[in-house]
Amino acid sequence: MAAAPIPSTFGSGRGAGNAGCNAFSGPGVVEAGTLKVAQVGSTLMYCGGPRGEQETWFFALLSSSPTITITDSTLVLAGASSTVTFRRAP
Repeated sequence: MAAAPIPSTFGSGRGAGNAGCNAFSGPGVVEAGTLKVAQVGSTLMYCGGPRGEQETWFFALLSSSPTITITDSTLVLAGASSTVTFRRAP
């Protein structure tokens, strides 16, 4: 469904990136194989259409305590109804 790339960094208890239009950041921890995100802050630019839908979907996934799997250079976040795969840039 990606309308735009979601460049992100995760580490040291934080996540940050761009969800399609708006930059985001916030604290997060991995507990028992799930990502727990207390609160994600983001810039507030208007974003309609597919990119706005992508942001809504991605922020909902982050707040749903998705399962997290890390293998080599791949990170997968899986929620009840959707999954996103991140690959480390070379």
